[in-house]
Amino acid sequence: MLGDAQAGRWAVDEETGIHLRSAIVTMQHRLDQLAPRVGFLKQAPKLGNDEYARTVAEHMRAAMDSDDQSLVPVFEALREGLESLRQALDTAVRNYDAADEAATRHLGQFKE
Repeated sequence: MLGDAQAGRWAVDEETGIHLRSAIVTMQHRLDQLAPRVGFLKQAPKLGNDEYARTVAEHMRAAMDSDDQSLVPVFEALREGLESLRQALDTAVRNYDAADEAATRHLGQFKE
């Protein structure tokens, strides 16, 4: 969406942009509050020092942060995606404002 907005293929009026931006920012704040907890999922839990406990702990850690479909990377991708969406929305509002201004100038020629 950011690429489309930057290329001028997406525009949104200010009023709609305010509501969308509010929803995005609210979600970003909620995810920011969860981030420290998610950070703990990158660590193996302390289950003990014997070999079995270490194996189980590493398995639990790997289940949360072993590939791009695990919870931790998906959470981080969501945070990045929301930031990209917020930037796209800001650009789309500017696109709408610029198009509106250009139309007003163009139609102003016909007043005279």
